[in-house]
Amino acid sequence: MPIAHRREKELASDRRAGWTARKSIRERHREAIRAQWRLLAMLAATVLLMFGVAAVFATGPLQRGVVVGAGVTLTACFVAALVVLVSGTAPLMMGELAEQWTAQELRPLREHGWKLVNHFGLGRGDHDHIVVGRGGLVLIETKWGGTPWDVDAGDVFFRRALEQTAHNAKQLALWHGVAKHGRPAVEPVLVVWGPAARQLREHPARRHDSGVVVMAGNHLREWMLRRGRGRLGATQVDGVVGEIDRHLIRRDDRERVLRPMPRSLAEMAQATVVGLGLAAAGFVMNSWLLQVVESLVVWLAVGLAFFGVSELARRRSRWPWEARTFQFALSGLYLLTASAVIRAYVLT
Repeated sequence: MPIAHRREKELASDRRAGWTARKSIRERHREAIRAQWRLLAMLAATVLLMFGVAAVFATGPLQRGVVVGAGVTLTACFVAALVVLVSGTAPLMMGELAEQWTAQELRPLREHGWKLVNHFGLGRGDHDHIVVGRGGLVLIETKWGGTPWDVDAGDVFFRRALEQTAHNAKQLALWHGVAKHGRPAVEPVLVVWGPAARQLREHPARRHDSGVVVMAGNHLREWMLRRGRGRLGATQVDGVVGEIDRHLIRRDDRERVLRPMPRSLAEMAQATVVGLGLAAAGFVMNSWLLQVVESLVVWLAVGLAFFGVSELARRRSRWPWEARTFQFALSGLYLLTASAVIRAYVLT
């Protein structure tokens, strides 16, 4: 039975392409932030201080706003670049992007009857792309390299990529979800992007001695369109895609529980802004309440209530980073207000 159109688009989306690399990138970013947060905070504070001094000497509100806005933006970019450098994730980020490039080359083939699935896996392995249609069952692995690969001389990175592609194709062919539908042959394809593909771009797709078809990324769509139809029947195509879909529903659910996708740097920055905004709103509300009731007890009770709700959200919701930022900012604001109140009412 054919899968729903919406589900078909989801399986072929860029959100799935590069999933494994993206998860590893974000985990390493978090580790780098935990290990170097003092250095990152000190450098960010230094840059902000420099722009703050420049804002003091600005000649008007417009110029001051431009300086402050540029300072905040450049500081965020500076910290993000440092995290990438410290974590050493730049090649992984290019690998993730290369998988999305491959997916973008393959998605137009859906108009020709092909079904695309990104990020499929059996066991602990990860298969970058699977394409199923009347033209057969194709497994595609994507690689990106920062230096040219010598394909004819058997570059070590090239050999490893070939071995991985051949292994994944054999694993997919033996999987019961494929074997039960007439044991169709699985065509292994290795697609290379970046400087590593310089030699491959000069020639059309070639079949390596290992049986893997190797090509540069810009040749992929043309090669797929040249494949003849009739290798698989419509029933086989729907059956294989249906088995893949059912397998991924179970696997994705398990993956979300056991190893959820960490937040990206942009998402962490956005969550921080949200947390600070909530804390500022809470501070304004408490300041207004302090003026109305003129009772420190009530004021402290409301603050503790805010803190308790945020702690509950941190532990049991999907917004732990926002809640933690809210707690940090609210605590600082309360300490500043408490010191002002003590100075005004106790020391005078």
